Amino acid sequence: AQSTLKAFISARVGMVSVFLNVVRTEKLVGLWKGMSPSFARTIPGVGLYFSTYYSMKQYFFQGGTLGPLEAVALGAGSRTVAGVFMLPVTVIKTRFE
Repeated sequence: AQSTLKAFISARVGMVSVFLNVVRTEKLVGLWKGMSPSFARTIPGVGLYFSTYYSMKQYFFQGGTLGPLEAVALGAGSRTVAGVFMLPVTVIKTRFE
């Protein structure tokens, strides 16, 4: 049991060891590897989310004030629209990584 525990502890990889390994092998630039696909997905997705939220708010509430439940419902609807339309970009981003 003791040898199994030692093997388990030595096999674990912590965040600090991964950080040091990336810096050693790829320099500091390696920490930002993969940011381009993330930006390509995130920036249009956030724009789509907020524009959908604003449009739905104008359509359903004619610019009136929202209660907490209405805000959550609009947020969920907007996130759903953004998620569905950005899904192909998310798949490409995931495969790129």
